[in-house]
Amino acid sequence: MSLCPYQLLRPRANAGLSYIPRHRLRLGPLRQVKRNTLPARPIAHYSSHSDVVSSHNHGLTDKDHDPSLRRRHTPPIYPPGGPTGHRKGRNSGEKRPSHTITPETEGLGKVMDGMPIIRLGPSFAENPPGPRYLSLAPGVIEQENKMRENNLYCDSVAEFRRWKDDFAQIWAVSIEGQSPDNLPTRCLELDQASYNLFEKLTLDGPDGFRLAWEKLTKGEKSDHWPRLSLYLLYCAPDLTWQFLYVTCQSENRPMFIMAWYCLDYLRVRCSEEIMRHGVRGITFDKLIQTVLNPEFWPPIFAAQRGIRLFIKNSTQEDLQRAYNLVLERKNHLKPETWLCFMNQFVHYGDIENALGALSHLPRLQRDGYLLDHDMVQSHCCRLLLQDYVCDGPDGRNFYILPKLLEMGIQPGRSMMNVVLSNAFKTGDPRLGQDMLHYMESEGHEFDSFTYLALLRDAVDRGDQMRVEELSEEIRSDPEMYNNPYIASKLLHARYVFTVKNPDSNVPASTVFLALLDMYNQLYDLTPLKDLTILPPHYTPEKPGENNPPSVVALFIMIAAYVRCQKQLPIVLRIYTKFRSLAWQGHPTIAPLQATDHVYNEFLAAYRLDPHGARPAVRLVQDMLRRSEEVPSVELPDGRVITPTKPTVWTWNILLSIFVWNRQPYAVERVKEMMSQHNVEYDQVTWNTVITGLVKTQNIHEIAQSIKSMEKQGFGFDDYTLRALGYLHDPHRLWMAVKELDKDPEPPVDQVNAGLRDLPTAKADEAEGDEARVDEAREAEARETEAIEYAAMMNAAKRSQGEDEGLLVQGLQRLIKKT
Repeated sequence: MSLCPYQLLRPRANAGLSYIPRHRLRLGPLRQVKRNTLPARPIAHYSSHSDVVSSHNHGLTDKDHDPSLRRRHTPPIYPPGGPTGHRKGRNSGEKRPSHTITPETEGLGKVMDGMPIIRLGPSFAENPPGPRYLSLAPGVIEQENKMRENNLYCDSVAEFRRWKDDFAQIWAVSIEGQSPDNLPTRCLELDQASYNLFEKLTLDGPDGFRLAWEKLTKGEKSDHWPRLSLYLLYCAPDLTWQFLYVTCQSENRPMFIMAWYCLDYLRVRCSEEIMRHGVRGITFDKLIQTVLNPEFWPPIFAAQRGIRLFIKNSTQEDLQRAYNLVLERKNHLKPETWLCFMNQFVHYGDIENALGALSHLPRLQRDGYLLDHDMVQSHCCRLLLQDYVCDGPDGRNFYILPKLLEMGIQPGRSMMNVVLSNAFKTGDPRLGQDMLHYMESEGHEFDSFTYLALLRDAVDRGDQMRVEELSEEIRSDPEMYNNPYIASKLLHARYVFTVKNPDSNVPASTVFLALLDMYNQLYDLTPLKDLTILPPHYTPEKPGENNPPSVVALFIMIAAYVRCQKQLPIVLRIYTKFRSLAWQGHPTIAPLQATDHVYNEFLAAYRLDPHGARPAVRLVQDMLRRSEEVPSVELPDGRVITPTKPTVWTWNILLSIFVWNRQPYAVERVKEMMSQHNVEYDQVTWNTVITGLVKTQNIHEIAQSIKSMEKQGFGFDDYTLRALGYLHDPHRLWMAVKELDKDPEPPVDQVNAGLRDLPTAKADEAEGDEARVDEAREAEARETEAIEYAAMMNAAKRSQGEDEGLLVQGLQRLIKKT
């Protein structure tokens, strides 16, 4: 669901941010433009279109243009105007006439004879006052000309237009399924020289082709590349993969726009297997890095969608490198491209660079409409999800929100919903209420996201009265009440207050039936019948909506039934039925295997029974086998899900089962399996391991575990102290940790001997040896610290109560989160 509400949507043409559907590849022929006798205009940029196709500096000509090849779905493309020079020495390698941009044209903001028109923003028809002009930074034109000199290009615009038209026909035939009758024969034939190169690529692979390609002159490469690229695209896409990889590493690279077209064709045409594994060790990510290398992005005229494809598939290091090059060279980028930079920086959690990319939008703003666009608002929502509170000169405040306001971004309802959620996350409900009152004063109507934030806050604080108030408001709006996210959250709130925190005076069966009545009002009961968790005597008072249940709602009902029954045979029966239906591809139950929540709930139920260890191990084995044997499952409705592997939460619950049953050897086996599957420990894992070692009073192993836990960045929390409070001799643990600080891996005998010799330090004080006296004093100080540490452990133990079980509360909290 989009974070931006429908009411705030505005025409994208008015904001200069146009969405280009996937089938619109801008591959159509150029619009025929009437030319006058004025001197050539080297650069013309009509930026009402999303991308600029031409990256070469040649004039337009209508010669050899066939209007019948015009495609209806492709917008016109305007390359630079002007006459074309006569090409000499086609294959001789002669230096061709230089087509450059004069430095005198740089940075002009009005139209003059012979000067370039560089427009930015909406078209003239949409903005009667006049076009917007882009002032180029000093030196950008020189960079553009220098890059063009090293590119392979056609000597006449007619050749480039012919290549583009042929490419459009190949796309129509191969991708859109049109008839190949109109496909030009030049796309299916090669001359002898080009065929020799094709044989080299076919027989010798990319290495052999590279040697033959590098022997050619720049003129010969310019002749062969268009012809070979079209032929390979239609006849051998896998060879095109290698062809692009080699030719885009050459000193003389193809035009950026032509290489991008070919890459986009491969992205759509190649099979999933090729996209996943690549061709001859060349993965698609590696191909993108080579073909769309930021070092060769034209500063002025670059295919913006090609740049965005590189950004979306780049690592954090490559993204930073591309961003630095754009800033250094002052490349002209569209607002969509800056937002793409921002989105990818948000993905990597780089807030500063995300704000930096967003800060370029006000420079492109015209008439105050750009920053209010729904696309900008939605990107800001994603950025605000990472907002946090920090101390500043004016006191405590959010970090990201003030910076967005300084840029001139006015928060809409979607952004205010995120700010409201962040305010509640601070733990101060008054701040959330103040933000809520502000939204009301500004006239923002509450939507589903607003109510979700309010419900989430009330549930987290355990405010059942507030949940009831919100439920009454939501029920008054049938459309809001039937919203699947709101319905799932209301069901979850009832589950938290009645099942997870039950009233001892209310029978478990009554609790489940009350939750079942609420479920019946919203969803279909059939999946519950399939799982055999619907009581046979249950008769609903009135028929429900019979909507397919969401994954969250179905999980809540399974978890509630398992928690209310608490009988191992019943839990085993429900799990067996769940596994059978999920593995058979049940349309409603199969999506539950994409996460570990249901599996963890069954494991938690097994932990409550002394005989639950064996079925718990079988459950984890089922998860491992299913994820290895079936990488993906396609459901009847076309959805594809991936069965989950055991997560660290799953392993934690399995560990706690063996700790509870006092089986240290099984605990070690589980730890070995976690290491085999590269599962990293978290705080709950360490607390569970330490709890198991405390049961055996193994001081050395406990000390080693504490040091390993600290090395991974974890420290003591309430659950760690609670577990250590059950040690019989806490000061011995303190001394063992001190010894490990001196020697990270001392022999066990040495540690035990040091612990045994601890009381002898005071006896040596009487001998008068100064060194021994110092040693004794140091030992006495350590012993005092150990006694204080033991007192702290005993206090923690008393605060928890002697009659409580040894099960780690961290695992209970983990189960609650599921």
